[in-house]
Amino acid sequence: MYAPRPSVLVIVPGDWDTVPEGVQELKQYLADEFGANLRVRKAMTPMKRPTPLFTGDWESGQRRAASRAVRSLLPQAFYTLDWLEETQ
Repeated sequence: MYAPRPSVLVIVPGDWDTVPEGVQELKQYLADEFGANLRVRKAMTPMKRPTPLFTGDWESGQRRAASRAVRSLLPQAFYTLDWLEETQ
């Protein structure tokens, strides 16, 4: 029986920017540690922050570990300058 490969889809707010090196680090980490792939999509509706969605067949306990890792690496991969507008 076919089991879909573990994947993480990160939905990024439309007004956020990407740090290519950070995205590559996240992608490499997921591949090396979990055999998972990474996909990134811009949101079409307003969002407060990037949202990771976990799909595919994750082994027991891996999804929780991957979730913690992804959440810690997201700030290195995506950013917004909204705070700058608020201070002006």
